[in-house]
Amino acid sequence: MQEEWEPDWLLPEQYRVLKRGDGLNKAIDDTIKTILAKPSDADAYHLLFHLFNKAGDYDGSWCVAGLVAAFGKATRTEGEWYREHLLSDMIDPERGLTDDDWLRYIVADRQDLVLSQIFGTSYLVAGDVMFHHPLQYYGIDTVKHRIDLSRATPMTSALRMGAKILGMGSEPPVFGVEHGRGLRCLPTQPMVIGVGPDTLEDRSPVELRFMAGKALSYFYLWHPMAALYEPMQLGFMLMAIARVAAPELANFAALDSLAKDLETGLKRLSNTLDKRLSDDQRKLLRECFEAYRDSGRALDVGDWDAQVELTSNHAGLYVTDDIEAVGSFLLQEYSNLSPADTKTKIEDFVRYVVGGRYRSLRKEMGVDIEL
Repeated sequence: MQEEWEPDWLLPEQYRVLKRGDGLNKAIDDTIKTILAKPSDADAYHLLFHLFNKAGDYDGSWCVAGLVAAFGKATRTEGEWYREHLLSDMIDPERGLTDDDWLRYIVADRQDLVLSQIFGTSYLVAGDVMFHHPLQYYGIDTVKHRIDLSRATPMTSALRMGAKILGMGSEPPVFGVEHGRGLRCLPTQPMVIGVGPDTLEDRSPVELRFMAGKALSYFYLWHPMAALYEPMQLGFMLMAIARVAAPELANFAALDSLAKDLETGLKRLSNTLDKRLSDDQRKLLRECFEAYRDSGRALDVGDWDAQVELTSNHAGLYVTDDIEAVGSFLLQEYSNLSPADTKTKIEDFVRYVVGGRYRSLRKEMGVDIEL
């Protein structure tokens, strides 16, 4: 197959003699390191595309072709190869994601897992007493504006199939909202997805899939609080959680001075956690705070919030399965409304695709290219 569409003479001379095995694998690894060190080096992407092809890793070459296409630097061969194997419909993996799959393939490699457990456990136990708006705040009538996901539209298909692909037990409640754009999680209890009117006409199926994957990722057990609250609010809640789980370790003097007006709400959260936490949950939370004390690490809720957004991009990419389109979306996103800036998102996107986690996920789920 390789000789028919991508002859060796397109490789630099020193790579033409390489055979499948250690020498070729080392060349691939070295080129990946070059890209990760300098994501803007287009020549390294072109080289990696050819090396993957020479090694018979056609899924790898497809992924790289999608990246350079997203950056507007694809050669004709790369562009044709990418489009030839791009699915027009949503992927149909062999199974939905498990918790182990999320940890291995989706969760950002720099996301703080200890803080994830603290927030995930606390929301599971006491999410109903945390700050939230009623649905009526968004002008939502629970009957009139409820969206039936069994209806066949690009938006409902993206949410319904996205939930299945990501391994969710059921689809979250979805409501149409008159104001706002796209798909977003609303700080209600329980959390719901609000669908803007633009999703009915102005959004392509690919963009809807990406937005659906991102929104659905915040329903994963660790992530609801990242969707609902700003970092300062998360800091206050962390203080309330620590007061219950590890009171002698709750050294939040800076937050204490800012939280006096919120003391009633924080006490309510602390009291609810104190009443509802099981022995195992209380033990887990205490061990989490002790881990921070023993390691000397800071509890950085702002960084955690940003890393969860990177995780949501990974989920959105998997549901979309269109690297070129997702790269373009990330380049165009309005970063002022985003926990992570554009540079961080693009660098993480390159690392996720080129570094191997996304390619490993595709292979694990049986959606990779095999010729």
